[in-house]
Amino acid sequence: QIIENLGMDFQIVAAGSEEAILSALSSAESRQEPLLFYFWTPHSIHAKYDLTRVELPAYSDECYAKADTNGVDCDYPEDILFKIFWSGLAEAAPDAHALLTNMSYSTEDQIQMIAAVELDGSTPEDAARAWLDAHEDVWKSWLP
Repeated sequence: QIIENLGMDFQIVAAGSEEAILSALSSAESRQEPLLFYFWTPHSIHAKYDLTRVELPAYSDECYAKADTNGVDCDYPEDILFKIFWSGLAEAAPDAHALLTNMSYSTEDQIQMIAAVELDGSTPEDAARAWLDAHEDVWKSWLP
């Protein structure tokens, strides 16, 4: 709907599944043809392909208020992820609470680990260990 509302002259084709999008992307790359598609991050395709994000007009609550009338013509809202843990953790295990509170890594870090597993055949444990080895300065800052 956003594409139509912005007056973009594109043929919209519903891919149907993640696998179908990945197949279309692989095919377009092998033919060296452009492909415009909607996807998410983090995902290993961001490590495998040289993708460019198409910038849409900035999200606003006013823009999304038009959703009921199919009038949305702006970007999607940002997904805010947050950590949830037991309310008694700070008292019961202050070091664990401090670690979880301080723990933070980037989307790029996540993509790197996902790609190691999905594209390079690493185990999740090996991908995590490689990240820890390469980012000691980051995870040490999480420690109480």
